Amino acid sequence: MIKIEVLAENKYKKAYDLRSDALKTLKTIRKPITNKHDGRVAIVNKAGRLKMTSDEAVRESVKHGFTPAEHIEVVKHIQQLYEDAHLREIQPDLKHGHTSVQIPRYEIMFDLNGLQVQALITLKETLKGIYKGNRIYSIELESIARLKPTEP
Repeated sequence: MIKIEVLAENKYKKAYDLRSDALKTLKTIRKPITNKHDGRVAIVNKAGRLKMTSDEAVRESVKHGFTPAEHIEVVKHIQQLYEDAHLREIQPDLKHGHTSVQIPRYEIMFDLNGLQVQALITLKETLKGIYKGNRIYSIELESIARLKPTEP
């Protein structure tokens, strides 16, 4: 199982600094990423980097009980997370109504600071034309599986 930990020094960093660190890390992903379970190949482009680190994306994770530092730390591990994620669904592009675009969504369980966490990774798949291919578009921390403490 993938283990991710937010370093103590990052827990109190400002959002701007967290975002800047994540963008630097994401820029190092220069090769396409292949999902181990279905072979779908995706890239991380500038639009995806900005979307994953956006205030909106962070707010979605915070809404589910996570901190901004946790969201940003998970974003830094997008390559490993996408490689191991399982396809949940593929939907048409309802937002824009493009018939040549579909939206694959993957899910993955991993360990974040000792808790079992589930994340949803969204891709934008263009089916034809010069932009044909998959782009990792966003990641959202969805749930925390909290275990009940054992009785002494």
